[in-house]
Amino acid sequence: MSSPTEITAVFLAFTAVVLQWREHPATWWLVLASSVLYIEVFLGAGLVWDATLQLFFIALAIRGIFSWRSGINKEISLSLSVQTVKFHLVALALAITATAALGLLSLELRSIPPLVAFCDAAIFVFSLFAVWLTERKIIECWIYWIGIDVLASALYLSRDLVLTSILYALYVPLAIIGLRSWKARYTGTAMR
Repeated sequence: MSSPTEITAVFLAFTAVVLQWREHPATWWLVLASSVLYIEVFLGAGLVWDATLQLFFIALAIRGIFSWRSGINKEISLSLSVQTVKFHLVALALAITATAALGLLSLELRSIPPLVAFCDAAIFVFSLFAVWLTERKIIECWIYWIGIDVLASALYLSRDLVLTSILYALYVPLAIIGLRSWKARYTGTAMR
């Protein structure tokens, strides 16, 4: 059964996504609030790396609050781009290595099923990488987000975070739409 903290965090996170589509500055306040709540939710579910990831999201939210207020985000103009296969192979090798290291660290420091430890670590590592790609408007970021969201949805369901699992399952079609939209804009074709 979902806790009041999880219910509130899901509501705030979903609302933040809706507001982000409208470029509403309250987006970042909701991201901040939901991330603070998710620290408690994920720690309660034994997902230390997901809880740690929320600290990164809190920092991004604070940066977003100030950048959207001062208009910094409108002054920076990045073009959509793609990366080479070699770039992604190297990035994947590094991310898998980091995931293995953090997963093993989790197993050493606490009693948690190995699959949970490594999935938790993978969500952390690949989310950091996907955010980095997203900030640089690299189209393939959406492919990583799709994978992260599928893995996160399954992991959260296994940890009885049903509403959070549903939220991440809803993020999958949004990421597919994002991928199609960015690809269409990059190639100059209309979305079908």
